[in-house]
Amino acid sequence: MGRWKRKFLWEDKVRGVQHIVSIAKDDTWACDCKQWIFRRKVCDHIFQVFRLFNEGLLPYDGRYLRVEEIDPELTGTIIKLAKAMGRED
Repeated sequence: MGRWKRKFLWEDKVRGVQHIVSIAKDDTWACDCKQWIFRRKVCDHIFQVFRLFNEGLLPYDGRYLRVEEIDPELTGTIIKLAKAMGRED
């Protein structure tokens, strides 16, 4: 298994934007958005998933936001390809 303990698919339903928020085995959080990748700043995606995770509200499917746990072995690219091909679960 890789360095990730858990991964979550964060989706903005209005904009159709998705990000992968991950928890590493050392309990550090990461996101695939530009703010975290280039600046290592905690983004809204990490903040929202962290809050929902700690409050036991996952999976979450609200009016504007959807967050679900995904297999840590999957990458954002694989998920995006599956969605584009209409082969998501």
